Amino acid sequence: MGIFDALTGIAKAIGIGILLWTLIVGLVCFGLGYQMSGRVISVTEEYASGVSSENSDLHAQILTITGQYDQMKLDLEYYKKISQDTTARADGLSAENSELRARILSLEWERDNLKRDLDFEKFKANTANQTSNISPVTPVQTEQITTPAGAVYTPSFNYGTWSGRTTYPSIKSFAGVTANVVAFSNGKTFEQLVNSIRSLQYISHANDNGNYAIQYADETIVKGGGDCTDKVLLLYACLKAQGYDEDKMAVASISDCDGVYNHNVLAMEDPPFDTGGVDSQSVFVLGGRTWYVVDPTNWTGTPVWQMMDYYQDCYRVGNMHFYYTDTLGGWSEVPMHGLKVSR
Repeated sequence: MGIFDALTGIAKAIGIGILLWTLIVGLVCFGLGYQMSGRVISVTEEYASGVSSENSDLHAQILTITGQYDQMKLDLEYYKKISQDTTARADGLSAENSELRARILSLEWERDNLKRDLDFEKFKANTANQTSNISPVTPVQTEQITTPAGAVYTPSFNYGTWSGRTTYPSIKSFAGVTANVVAFSNGKTFEQLVNSIRSLQYISHANDNGNYAIQYADETIVKGGGDCTDKVLLLYACLKAQGYDEDKMAVASISDCDGVYNHNVLAMEDPPFDTGGVDSQSVFVLGGRTWYVVDPTNWTGTPVWQMMDYYQDCYRVGNMHFYYTDTLGGWSEVPMHGLKVSR
């Protein structure tokens, strides 16, 4: 029993020792753990504080950027409005500029026509005493006639107003064959027809529709006169009524080479008269075709191909209008700056 008791005592002592050792180790570990947890908490608190401070800075930056963005949106709308106002103003000025240019062109055209009318009246006054000496027979003309006295023509249709018409010599619009056109041209030779139209009164349109007034062929007969554009359109309509090939006739818009006077004549590819004695100034080549000028505004008693004095030395063909290519732009074969014809 003594040995057993001794062993039991030793075992108890060892167990107590282990218990104490465990307790000591536990206390030490607890202390170390507490110390470490405090350090971790401290570091965590420092990190959280840093993150919180950074977040505050980020929030401040967000607010700043948001403010800048809102201001930029306001600035954008402001400058958009300025841009729109400037564009509208520019468009308005451009439109005003176009209107002023159109007005200038209209005034220049009116001035030129008035000058032409003045010169024409002076020419008539200066040559009034000479007309009796003009031979009634010319190299291309066998007889002169005028509209029979007492002939009365009434409108074949409602002519309407100036503003409802095109402002260029549109053959389709103005050179229609009506009963009046047929009656006016019936029985006349080419020379007789040209001189019948020449004998009609010259009527200026300087005060009509801003000088952009054109009469119908029927209307020129009824009124008993017209300007150069009206007369050439009437001649075209009469020749059409007599069966002349429309592809070989065109209304040619010409001007003198100084750019002072404007005129309209008929250009014919195969004219119904002897071309042997035609002045070279009354012939031009365009589009690979030879064209002869017929001027229904010139004096009766002069050759049908002879133009008014302003154009006998030098003129420029600015446009040609055909029935089949009846547009404002005219014939594409005409050079951009016109065809110059000079002696």
